This record gives sequence, structure tokens and C-alpha cells, in this order.
Amino acid sequence: MNVDIFLRKIITVVVLLLITDCSFGQVMIEFRKSELSNDGLEYSFELWALRGAGYNVIDPTTSNWQGLNIRSEMQLPPGVSILSSDMVLNDGFLADGGISSMFFAPPANANVKRFSINLTRTGQNEIPAGGARLAIVNLAFDGVVQHSNMVTVVPFDNTTSGANWVNEVEGIRRVILGPINQALPVTLVSFEITKEAGTAKIKWVTTEETNSERFDVQRSKNGKTWSTFQTVAASGDSEAELTYEATDNDPCNGENLYRLHMIDKDGTSTFSGLRSLFFGSKSTLIYPNPVADYLIVGVDDPEKIAVIDIVNSDGINVYRSASKIEPRIDLRRLGNGHYIVKIKLMNGEETTQRIVVFK
Repeated sequence: MNVDIFLRKIITVVVLLLITDCSFGQVMIEFRKSELSNDGLEYSFELWALRGAGYNVIDPTTSNWQGLNIRSEMQLPPGVSILSSDMVLNDGFLADGGISSMFFAPPANANVKRFSINLTRTGQNEIPAGGARLAIVNLAFDGVVQHSNMVTVVPFDNTTSGANWVNEVEGIRRVILGPINQALPVTLVSFEITKEAGTAKIKWVTTEETNSERFDVQRSKNGKTWSTFQTVAASGDSEAELTYEATDNDPCNGENLYRLHMIDKDGTSTFSGLRSLFFGSKSTLIYPNPVADYLIVGVDDPEKIAVIDIVNSDGINVYRSASKIEPRIDLRRLGNGHYIVKIKLMNGEETTQRIVVFK
């Protein structure tokens, strides 16, 4: 063998070993809040990075990532390909990034399609202890994709293939650990809310479920603060049409917003769209007004009242109800003037009414 060729081969092997050292620090990747559209033509998820084994932010040689190459595969139905891809970067954390469905050697299985996400970060930001959202990723397909199809981050193979990261200090390729055969989220084909005798009836239908654990049924008055009022166990794995139901027995006055938080056994989750239902004010009657001695509080169900407060014109609380709500409030010790009656219900809703004490 030619000596020059032999030496070049040795040098190539040595360099390859140097740039693919994966023994120092791992980055973990998660696809969170993944969602497959109802028509099966689009898939989106939040891309998160977390510190893995050996990733020590105190030691810049085992952390301080500057570049991520997240090479991934999707198992798709025969004849279906990735039509387009885009993503919205977390500008406060990343410097630049791109996504492509055209990259390293094609897989042997024709039903497996690949996409690659390449990211660089600004020098002052490190992966925080709780992880960092890097981007929101969207993939579009030229055919219908099923919930049973899966996505995988290609394992690093100690060469130049598979997902890897590099740091600023050494430029050595390091291991990225990501989801393996993660099923796409529950296929939700309908989600309906109806009013029934002062309650909200929630009904939804799925056609495919893989590894699903539960549905948290949530309500909000403003679309920002949400509370779970009922949890419904999911089937787990199913290719049949399944119907689920829940009931909100204590909706708020006015507009009520509802959504489903669909959670899988591996911790991944997604949210449904929003539904709205309006409830008129519950019958709460305060009389007489003006009042001289006793104020009567008439309600449909006194047990739904948490507390009653009365505040004078100076903002001082002059009355608070006991744990057991009494329908008649003694106001004989109060002087003439204007007061505010505040009634707080068990569901957190609060109503106020102005009264006049005149003797």
C-alpha cells in the first residue's frame, strides 16, 4: 500500500474519533404539545432542549452548546412525503436556525421520511435547569398521516450521522438524545359543548389513539387562566371511533371557555381548540333596598356561596358571613350610608351590589 495513502487513512480515523467524542455531556430533545391536524395534513410541535447526562454548565467543555443538528425520521403512510416545513424560532434564545426535509442519505425504508433541524444559539444563553423552548415546528404532508405514524430523533452513530451537538470550546460532536418512535397525538374529530339544565355537557370523539393516558377538561373565563374541573381516562390504544363525555356542574356567569388537555403516557401533550358557552346570571336577590334593619339574601342554592362581605364607603369591611350562610343579615348596628355587598361563589366567581342603609 502507498505510504501516503496509508498515513492519510490513519489521520482520517484519528480526526473522526476526535470530532465524534460523545463521552462528555448529552443534550436531550423533546417534542412537546405536538398536534396532528384533523385532516392529517399538518403536524406541529414545540421543540425543547434539556440538560442530559454529563452536561455541566460549570464546565464549558461539557456544555456551552453552540450548534444543534437534530436529524429526525417520520414513519409515513405509503406514498406520503413531507411537502414543506417551517419553524418559528425563540429569538430570545437562538441566533439562527433552519429546517429541511432534504439532507443526509435516504433511509432504506421508502415509508420513512427525514427532516433536519439546525440551530445556533447566542453566546450568553445556556440551557436552563428546566429546559428551553427552542422553536415551534410545522410540517405539511402531501397526503393524509395517521395518529399511529411515529417520529424518531435519529441516534448519533459516532460518525457524522444522527443527531448531534457541538460546543464553542472544542467543536466536538456530542450525543443528542430524543424521542424514539413517538406516536403522533390523539386524532380528535369532534369537540362539542351544550347547555343542559344549568350545566355544561362536554362531548368529544377520537378516531385513533396511541399511548394516550387521559383528558383534562379545562375551563376559563378569560382564556388566560385555566382550571381542570374533570379528568377522563383515555383508552390508551385504539383505532376505533371512541366517544367521551364530561360535565361542568358549576359554570360561571357569562362566557365560559372550554378546552381539552390531551396527555400521553410518555408525558407529551397537546390542547384542543376552544369552545364557548354563555350562562346568564344565577338568581341572587338582595332586598329590601334601602334597608333599615335586616337584609335578605335570596339564592337558588345557598351552598354555592362561599362568603358574603359588606364594605362601607371608606373601603372598610363591616361584615363577613360565618361558614354557614344565613339568609338574613342583621344591619341594625350600621349607620346610614352607602355600602357594597360582595358575594363570592364556590367556583370563584364574585358579584357585587350597592345598597343604602337608611333608618
